[in-house]
Amino acid sequence: MNHGYLLVSILLLFAGSCEFEAAQKEPAPCHYYEFTDGPHIKQFWEESCQNGKLDLWVHRLAQKLEKHLEPEALGIPYDTLEALGQEQFNRTMQSVSTVRGNTYRRVNRIFKTLVRHTLRTDVDYEIFVIRHQKQPGLINAWVTAHGKVFITTAMLEFVETEDELAFILSHELAHIENMLPDRRLALRGELRSVLGYSEIGTLLSNTTESALTSINQYHELIADRSALYFMNEAGFDPEGALQFFSRLDRTFNDNQSYFFLEPLSNTHPYDHIRFNCASRYIFDSKRVVPGCEESNEMPAPNAAQFSKK
Repeated sequence: MNHGYLLVSILLLFAGSCEFEAAQKEPAPCHYYEFTDGPHIKQFWEESCQNGKLDLWVHRLAQKLEKHLEPEALGIPYDTLEALGQEQFNRTMQSVSTVRGNTYRRVNRIFKTLVRHTLRTDVDYEIFVIRHQKQPGLINAWVTAHGKVFITTAMLEFVETEDELAFILSHELAHIENMLPDRRLALRGELRSVLGYSEIGTLLSNTTESALTSINQYHELIADRSALYFMNEAGFDPEGALQFFSRLDRTFNDNQSYFFLEPLSNTHPYDHIRFNCASRYIFDSKRVVPGCEESNEMPAPNAAQFSKK
């Protein structure tokens, strides 16, 4: 048997299969995104980010507070943030177990890709995949004030694509990149300075801060908006965020208010609001490559009817 002929035949067959696989690859997209706000989101408001006049009032209050507190927030030393972050980290680690292996490596690969596009050099970002001991089904991700990101195994089971996972991780990074913990600390310091440091003053400060919980909704929308920029820069599809919000809404159906003041107690905007807001930003930022026929439909410019019961 001619072994040389057999070897050449195998090589030709392999080369042919590679060409076939290459031919099966999806064509390069005919669009790209220009998220003009970049990684740092300034004051904004859009009708698509609104759930009625109450949201508009809360947003305007948040803008005024942001403008007032920004100098103080910029002046908070990183040591203070690190101490707070370490306290948050220690508290979390008391009720979770960390997950390593292939699951961790997959998440860490995406996380490091995203971190390469962050701008802060004073933060040592790190990802932790965790299993919550008391709430094993907890679908959540969060970040400490010093950049330690936690994502639960239940969340990893919930997401369906790497684009969705990239959005979740980018959202947490965006909290730090936009100095949102700094702003919360500035608000806390402002309340303490006005109301005093006595026992009564502390109680009033805590009560007032709790009453302003809904201000955090503004921060969440900022983090959503900034996350789209980070994931796009890292090569992920920003429209994965819309798939994620759509499934969140179908799963939890948390977008109904039975009492008109109920939204004031929420830390996060309703899922359909986040969907609409992100959809508008993606639509406005999408650009078609000249001379290239766009095959995919652009997201709806305003999906205000999305899953609203």
